[in-house]
Amino acid sequence: MRAEREGLTCARAQIGNVMLWDCARGELRQSLGGQGTGHTASVTHLAFSVSGATLYAASADGQVTAWQVSNGAELWSLKVGKQPARRLAVHPDDDVLVSAASGIKMWDVSTRKCARKLPGHASPVVALAFSPCGAFLASGARPPACRAALARGSMRFGYGVRDAACPLSTG
Repeated sequence: MRAEREGLTCARAQIGNVMLWDCARGELRQSLGGQGTGHTASVTHLAFSVSGATLYAASADGQVTAWQVSNGAELWSLKVGKQPARRLAVHPDDDVLVSAASGIKMWDVSTRKCARKLPGHASPVVALAFSPCGAFLASGARPPACRAALARGSMRFGYGVRDAACPLSTG
């Protein structure tokens, strides 16, 4: 399990804690969680905020926890639903966190409330990403299934969704 940001790599441990590594030096910088804090089950996915100040960790216990990268403090934790999140994505504006199991939820980071639910997939999501401009959210699941949705405003689904301000290649 990895998420990279400015020389750090995050790796999950067996007991559900998250470790921040300084890749240039090969040194452990922080260990997040464990011993009554953080996750009570294995970490399923990691995502840095675009600013790099926050690390979000999803786990098999159904929680998403936000960690302050600078000092390792747990900022908050929320229950994302009946199914644990398997993938996370952060909007380029750092104001929306998306969690995906087979269903997809968009969370307002400031209030930690679900701002929007998107139709999901028949099987667990294995890929989740915002377009660079943040206008679209793409998700993928097995068997091969792909969806794209407008991140704000009305939704469009299907293959080959395009926007003049942020073109997506259909390839």
